[in-house]
Amino acid sequence: MHKHNLALKTLTVIRTNMQTQRAKLDSDTKERINYYQGYTTALKARTDQEFAAILEKLGVKTDETIATTLAAMYTASSTTRQEVMENIPEHERKMAETYKSVAESMANIRERDAEIKANFDANYGIEVEELFEQYHSGGAPTGGSNPDPVKKAEPTDDLLG
Repeated sequence: MHKHNLALKTLTVIRTNMQTQRAKLDSDTKERINYYQGYTTALKARTDQEFAAILEKLGVKTDETIATTLAAMYTASSTTRQEVMENIPEHERKMAETYKSVAESMANIRERDAEIKANFDANYGIEVEELFEQYHSGGAPTGGSNPDPVKKAEPTDDLLG
């Protein structure tokens, strides 16, 4: 019987030890699960932070590029505006020369027309006074029915003022 009691005590101790080991393993497993969940969460947070930092750097670089581009555009626009403003007197001088040249040409044409009109009848025996009046006044041929033959048509030329 003594052997039997000893075997029973031994089995009970072994069973208790096994239950203790099982409880310890269960606790250890739960602790590891919690640890790995925390570790996974920390890794995800770290990855999210790194990704956010990368996005922030890209955003800063994009902002810098945009600012540089806008500054260059503003500078170019201002420079162009200044050049245009500086060139206005030169442009006006050139335009005045052009208008003066046109006015001189028109005056020469009118003088030559006057010579032709004065000499045409004497040289060719054709009265062209009315044709020149119609040409310079822009009117239709009147067929010689000018009510006031003394009054000549005024040339209309906006360039001479």
